[in-house]
Amino acid sequence: MAWTGTKNGAWDQFTQLQFPEFEGWNSIALKSLKDDNPANDVTPEAAQRVFLWQHRRNLDIVDPDYDFDASVGGPVPLVGSKLGDLRFLASYRTAQEMYVIPLSKDGFRDFNMQLKVTSDLSAKMKLVVEGIRGRSVGTNTNNAGLPGIFRSPESIGSVMNRVSFIETRIFATDYWAPSAITRNSIGAKFTHVLNPSTFYEATLHRFDSQYRTAPGRGRNTSQLFLFGNNYFVDEGPFGFQPQPSTGINGLRMGVGMSNSRDSSDVAVYSAKVDFSSQLDRYNQIKAGVEAVYTDNKVNYASVDVFLPSGRTRSQWHTFPVRGAFYVQDKLEFQGMIANLGVRLDYSHAGGEWYNYDPYNKSFSSERSLGLDTLLEKTSTDRIFNVSPRLGIAFPISVNSKLYLVHPTFAYKT
Repeated sequence: MAWTGTKNGAWDQFTQLQFPEFEGWNSIALKSLKDDNPANDVTPEAAQRVFLWQHRRNLDIVDPDYDFDASVGGPVPLVGSKLGDLRFLASYRTAQEMYVIPLSKDGFRDFNMQLKVTSDLSAKMKLVVEGIRGRSVGTNTNNAGLPGIFRSPESIGSVMNRVSFIETRIFATDYWAPSAITRNSIGAKFTHVLNPSTFYEATLHRFDSQYRTAPGRGRNTSQLFLFGNNYFVDEGPFGFQPQPSTGINGLRMGVGMSNSRDSSDVAVYSAKVDFSSQLDRYNQIKAGVEAVYTDNKVNYASVDVFLPSGRTRSQWHTFPVRGAFYVQDKLEFQGMIANLGVRLDYSHAGGEWYNYDPYNKSFSSERSLGLDTLLEKTSTDRIFNVSPRLGIAFPISVNSKLYLVHPTFAYKT
């Protein structure tokens, strides 16, 4: 069948349906001899050997899945007793899940390490510092530049079902680009008890994430092997190749692959102070202030140097700011509890946003690729919200209690 094809008359219709249709190496070799390109002349035996070379990828799962998790804690040796009973908790977790078939990476790998240090600075003051670092590495799930890494067999199976170029997705190494996401977090919380009924907490925190998606190594396009008298091959379908490249049976080995690009960096800084005091048996005052600042540097795209039409890029660098202040009094009486307070919120997205009429002709399909340049932009608004709060609860029987909650109103200026 390899030489004469699946429709040579030797197979009945049922047997033919069990296999993909194939014309046979005799026919492929004859076509190569009849065309005007002597560089692709090949015998049937050489054609089969070229096919086996271009489908040589080992699809076996050779490495194991694993999940390792360890933690250790206790007083810090040597200096713990001198620094406010300094103690720590350290943990490390790493996991590996091999793909059902290898992609640009052969599996998903993830690690996370964490260190928490606590010190009693005095009988009334405590400081906690905590840091976390994590990284996920695998194969990107799309060719549009969006975040996402394949992990489960189901996620891979869903993109192999009823789609074109399934053979390319299986045997080429770079249909989807390798991707990595790195996350870092560090924060500190300081607690100070001023007296038996009053304390405050102050928190500082920073979180950042980096997204890195790009093609893997390039293909070695030199003439590595000769099959027959004239048919040279490179290392394809291994390695990234942005130019058209086709195998002897039509296997696509280049162009339209590993289109995702992502080099986004996002960092969030936050600070918060909360104050609580039990003034007397009837009044508990709570107040707090919070500020959040974001460095939002986003840059992702779909890139194809050979087929640039329809490709998109999303890029912005903004600095959103949020803030809040609240004050609340909890009133407790023998037959009633009331909460009275107000919260003030401020937010500013930063940068610019589109100012448009939904019926603008720029939304027509023929202008869609240049939409972001056709619409006007204006600076984003600064938004203030005032939210008064009132809640009352009191028992009306031994087994029942009535709650009255004043709705929250927001005012935008």
